[in-house]
Amino acid sequence: MDLIFCFIQPSPGESSYSNEDLVMGEPLVLVEKEGGVTTLTLNDPERRNALSMELVDKLVAAVEAIKADADVLAVILTGTGKAFSSGGDIKGMIPPQGMGDGEMAGHIKEYYLKNLSVMDIPVPTIAAINGHAIGAGCTLTLACDMRIASIKAKIGLGFVKIGLHPGMGTTFFLPRLVGTARAYELLLTGEVITGEEAARIGLVNRAVEPEQLMDAAHELADKIARGPAIPIRKMKESIGGSYKRDLVETLDLEASAQVECSKTEDLMEGINAFIERREPKFKGK
Repeated sequence: MDLIFCFIQPSPGESSYSNEDLVMGEPLVLVEKEGGVTTLTLNDPERRNALSMELVDKLVAAVEAIKADADVLAVILTGTGKAFSSGGDIKGMIPPQGMGDGEMAGHIKEYYLKNLSVMDIPVPTIAAINGHAIGAGCTLTLACDMRIASIKAKIGLGFVKIGLHPGMGTTFFLPRLVGTARAYELLLTGEVITGEEAARIGLVNRAVEPEQLMDAAHELADKIARGPAIPIRKMKESIGGSYKRDLVETLDLEASAQVECSKTEDLMEGINAFIERREPKFKGK
């Protein structure tokens, strides 16, 4: 059963972490940086990378580190084992005694926001969907800017099958990616689709053979990371927040961003490279 939220909170003075937080001595979230690309890997394969509070807290910490690193220009998010993420942690589904509706909703929203911290990363993010991405696990991929899936990945939002309303922004992200009618169909039936079908309906950018997944994700990330840092970060801001603005506000933001870019060395390098018919060598300045 793939669920979406965790209710269980540690008792006063009790640590929320245990020896289970390490997988054979490794952290729950692996961080690897190569050049301008950082890869975050959910690393709890025995539980199919279920989004436990422990794992999510580690993800938040990794996001904060990335935000402080000016050298990062692209981020890949993936999972170890056979799953990207199977969704919420089933062990955390028992509501504590005596918790009112408002307090419970507050805990649930806090859990949502921790997962959605990936949206705060100031550079483009790519979800590399290596296997099952179910429920909250699927929604986590939707919160990324781009998605590449294995053709054999299983992707589903089966909340309705357990009598649960979608959460974590699912009803916000999904219609914007696949359209309202398709979002209704996926959510009201809880159908699980393959990575190949997800690419066909626009849920992911493309689907590739399983053995090609990480190469494809790194190829895209590396292409982004070779670009000029200032416009890349500005585009993350403008595209990511476009749903909040009307056309006039968008024109103002774009004009301001172009003014900022016009003062950079990278713009002159880009223009000269174009004139000289060569590849530009950007410095992020």
